[in-house]
Order: sequence, then structure tokens, then C-alpha cells
Amino acid sequence: MASTRRVLGNLSVKPAGRSAGCKHNKKHRVAKGEYRLLIKNPGPASGEVGYCAQCGLKILEAAHADVQKLTEELAESVSK
Repeated sequence: MASTRRVLGNLSVKPAGRSAGCKHNKKHRVAKGEYRLLIKNPGPASGEVGYCAQCGLKILEAAHADVQKLTEELAESVSK
């Protein structure tokens, strides 16, 4: 049986290796060792973008809402 495809494979939560800025809000800083949301850019050698916990949570909440909406739409189409 085929495995289920994971569409959020480019996301991870890891501690910052050094002090860094949040890519969403330049006023937010991520201190060394603080956890942040990392999003790997598509393509070879494209790197990744990091977000502070505050902005990362907003991004994940928006993504969750989008997934919920898609799930409901697909469930409605199956039940017809």
C-alpha cells in the first residue's frame, strides 16, 4: 500500500544556532537557542527562512485554517 503524501515536509521547528532576525517582522529577534519555525524553500540550494515563535504561530494558524477549509470542501464532495 502506498504511503500518504506529506505536504508539510518543508516545515520544521528547531532552535536557532545563533541570534537571527525574523523574516516576517524585522523588529523581532530570535536569540541563540530559542525555537523558531523554519520553512525550507523549494529547489536545490535554496536555503530556508526562519520566523520567530510569535510570527511562526500566526503562520501555522493561518495554514491550519486553510487546511480545515480544504478538508471540509473535500469531505462535502465525497458525501454527495
